[in-house]
Amino acid sequence: MLLPSHEGKISFKFNANSKRVKIKTEKKSKVVLEEGLSDLLGFHTHVVEGVAESSFVAEPQAAFPVFYVYSDIVQPVVAGHVEAPLLRGKDGDVVSAHYDRPHYVPVTRQSFQTTEIELRLNSGALVPFERGKLIIVLHFRMRQIL
Repeated sequence: MLLPSHEGKISFKFNANSKRVKIKTEKKSKVVLEEGLSDLLGFHTHVVEGVAESSFVAEPQAAFPVFYVYSDIVQPVVAGHVEAPLLRGKDGDVVSAHYDRPHYVPVTRQSFQTTEIELRLNSGALVPFERGKLIIVLHFRMRQIL
């Protein structure tokens, strides 16, 4: 979309090396970024006037549509075409990122000192955490024998 009254007054540039976005506005022009778009482009502020570079890297997968939670202490389950130690899912299930209540999976060890947890995207790449916070709660219970 081209706004003739703003032609040449606003520019967006992406630096491939730093992965940051620079917005430049001229002559009383400003750019208003909605909340999701400002996060996606790496900006703290939602209104940009003058010259501003994003505080964080531009993150095209900021709203992760799918991610997987792996742990080294659980038994592997089938996800797609591989068997992996996911914290949620059974053979044939779609692994969900929405955890509305505890989901228990069998652990592979009787005791452990530490555990490692990985969050990965659908592509297999690690989820990038440059900002924000993540809280993971592990809850253990004894297996009930029926």
